[in-house]
Amino acid sequence: MLTMCFDGRGNAGDLSSPFVTLAGFAAEGDAWKYFDFQWRRVLDEHKIGYLHMTDLLAGAEPYVGWSESDIDLLMQKLSLIPSYVAQNFRIQGARFSIDASAHRKWSDLTYACSISENLAIGAFYRLFQWYAKSPKAILDPIEILYDRGEPYLNQMMQRWNRRSSGSRRDKPWWHLISSIAPVDSKTVCGVQAADMLAWSYNRLRTRGSQDFRGKIVNLVISRVPHMFNEVEETHFRNVKLIGEIL
Repeated sequence: MLTMCFDGRGNAGDLSSPFVTLAGFAAEGDAWKYFDFQWRRVLDEHKIGYLHMTDLLAGAEPYVGWSESDIDLLMQKLSLIPSYVAQNFRIQGARFSIDASAHRKWSDLTYACSISENLAIGAFYRLFQWYAKSPKAILDPIEILYDRGEPYLNQMMQRWNRRSSGSRRDKPWWHLISSIAPVDSKTVCGVQAADMLAWSYNRLRTRGSQDFRGKIVNLVISRVPHMFNEVEETHFRNVKLIGEIL
């Protein structure tokens, strides 16, 4: 079984949100077991049960009273785990980002599908492309996990439920998916890692990297190996979005 874990940052429906990002990680069972062990070991060292980037940087529970040094030390450790696990297992990160302001400007003219649909399909497809290059002769089923409350789950469910339509008979990835489900990010390390990556890139694009939060952003982006797509305004002018193709 291959498991993909996703979480997003930015709100496609909020006019004040100029950029939206969905990030994810994909790995099989043994890789996730090792990843979870390493991730939880770091959390235990810092006497916390989970990572949530917004709460961490805001000093909210369970991070009340943390100094910048405390935050930096935690992120120094967690940001290295994906590459550390990748030394012995197949694991892959990905992020897909859309300039939401440009999408709102051009969507009616280009008939682009929604931001949520494009991100859901685009991030999944990047990780599927990586999985399809597996040395396995036959690919295992795929389960997809989203932090509960994210709009991307509904978008994927709708597309998955249309997998039997004639127009998608040549798209094998839909038939490999065994389940799509919401989870509590506090209990799933892979979703926490996706939150770390999505928060970091979205924060970079919206606020820059000159302050302490920017230092954390640069740390994560530079250390976490991942594929990426960025849909800027020029894409709306020249090409169809990946969600319309898949």
